[in-house]
Amino acid sequence: MRETRPTTALAVSTVAFTVCFAAWVTNAVLVTWLVSSGAMPFTDGQVSWLLAVPVLTGALSRLPLGILTDRYGGHLVFPLLMLASAASFVGLSYSSGFSSFLVASLCFGLAGGSFAVGAGYVSAAFTRERQGMALGVFGIGNIGAAVTTLVAPTALLWLTADDPEGWRWLPRIYAALLLTMAGVFAALARRIGGGGAGVPLAIRLAPLKNPAVWRFGFYYFLVFGGFVACAQYLVPYSVNVYHVSVATAGVLASAFSLPSGAVRAVGGWLSDRFGARAVMSWVFAVSLGATLFLAIPRMDVRTPGMGVSSAGVGAVTAMSDRRIAVGERGYDLDPAPLPADLPSARDDGTAVLPAVARWHEPTVALGESVARKQLLAGGTTDVYYPANIYVFGFVVMVLGAATGLGSASVFKLIPEQFPGQVGTVGGMVSLIGGMGGFALPLLFSSLVSLTGLWTTCWMILAGLAAACSVLLAWNLRQILAEEAPDLARLIERRPVVALGSPLEVAEAQTLQDALKRIPFFAPLSPSELAAVVALGAPRQVAGGERLFLEGDPGDALWVLVAGEVVLTCAGTEVATVTAGKFFGELALLDGQPRSATATARSACRVLLIPRSAFLQLLAKSPRMVADLLVGLSATIRATNLAPRTHHAG
Repeated sequence: MRETRPTTALAVSTVAFTVCFAAWVTNAVLVTWLVSSGAMPFTDGQVSWLLAVPVLTGALSRLPLGILTDRYGGHLVFPLLMLASAASFVGLSYSSGFSSFLVASLCFGLAGGSFAVGAGYVSAAFTRERQGMALGVFGIGNIGAAVTTLVAPTALLWLTADDPEGWRWLPRIYAALLLTMAGVFAALARRIGGGGAGVPLAIRLAPLKNPAVWRFGFYYFLVFGGFVACAQYLVPYSVNVYHVSVATAGVLASAFSLPSGAVRAVGGWLSDRFGARAVMSWVFAVSLGATLFLAIPRMDVRTPGMGVSSAGVGAVTAMSDRRIAVGERGYDLDPAPLPADLPSARDDGTAVLPAVARWHEPTVALGESVARKQLLAGGTTDVYYPANIYVFGFVVMVLGAATGLGSASVFKLIPEQFPGQVGTVGGMVSLIGGMGGFALPLLFSSLVSLTGLWTTCWMILAGLAAACSVLLAWNLRQILAEEAPDLARLIERRPVVALGSPLEVAEAQTLQDALKRIPFFAPLSPSELAAVVALGAPRQVAGGERLFLEGDPGDALWVLVAGEVVLTCAGTEVATVTAGKFFGELALLDGQPRSATATARSACRVLLIPRSAFLQLLAKSPRMVADLLVGLSATIRATNLAPRTHHAG
């Protein structure tokens, strides 16, 4: 059978996912238009169900669709899914009331499960090193939601210009798009990877017992569930908080949705380059900062401020809005501003920073006798925070981009840890994320009804971002404790780093540049690279000189800055190390005897990093430990795949 090229699989999957995602959110526009035009007399409760049901179906269908993808292949499941969704849209075009509309919406919600199918299909087409980028490109299909939001209202106006029933052509157009895409996909896509039809369901579901699946799902609940929730919620939020038109609110919602899809490929590339967990740590930090900022409500609050009290006893002898006299002693007051001078009245829509006004109001009368420390004038503080709509739009855009980066990084981890069950695990993870898109808007609405504060939605998302950050940090420490317990204990002791003798500035910079070009050290920051160089000992080695022998103590890492080194084992050449590479890396962790002999083939310049000094450096940076462990793991995997590139341990 003809094979599908990875780029072809990625291209058709991305376009198909875009079409499915655009179809999935049709009700957000169609139901709103039908109610506002009077074409369908849906109640508020019925509208809520019609908006929620496709999201719920799309979420719940992701696990079974992922299992089917692992079992039969995405080349079969994807076109069948699009055909079923197309049939549902045809049924929707003939709906005449709430019940028939609800059933059709329930069925076309299957289009939202397409992510699990496409993710399993695309990940199988690419190597581990390119899966993050590929899944990120595939995730760009999220922009289908923004396409529907922007295009469908105009299409409805055009379709109903001469006939109010012309709205029925919109679902038929989506049906035609889905049918066309199903045909294109079936024509171009073929099975990728081995089939899994003989694998029992119990074995296929076994990965779901792994806690990592539920951690990934929790992360996805924030980055994808939060994306879907905000994409729906931003329209009523903007209308109520900023009193803008629905069209303007739609632009704000698009400002959130478009960056999320556009940066998915960037998120995949960053995950391939720096590691998915490193990307997620930044995503959660940015999300936490953005949502905490957005959680500050637009407000004009008047509260008691600092008053003026009498320093002695006596009678009030003079009083004005600027001064009170008690006996011979006078007390200055801040006069109350005119209503037109209050910060809220002066705001012309360009205010960005909070503004505070303070004044005093007398609490005593002329001639009144007062005691020591008696309040003469009460203080009033007026705090106005504009929550500028332009700043709001920018922060929302940043948050949208963060969700896109986070979604790509979460799905980068799945094929790495579950290479044979991407559809099943990805289906479960995306199911949890999809449930976030269903549950969070309901929670947001309940909190608004309970508290009257629209910004409670950002408070919920901030709490989720904080929880994800804590869980990720805990997981990294757990990985370190399990994979390298000696290093974990070393970190707890936190010894003082003993730096080597200083190097010349130019020499140190040359060595740092050499380290930065090595993937093993690439994740380190400039300060960490400088610390590594400071701990190392540069050496010049003549051609033919032996650096170490097989069986010698494994007490250092060797970084080859210039020249060429030959590694031999039992007299047989096993590898050649060229400039910009390193060898002896296993000694960093276990310190065991060397498994090979290293000989300089030509004059070489090396940086020798003693194991004891390097461990002290790791003790100062748990993040550096995690990065290096990931790099070491990748090196060992590459060694297993290509024995001739073996590095001496």
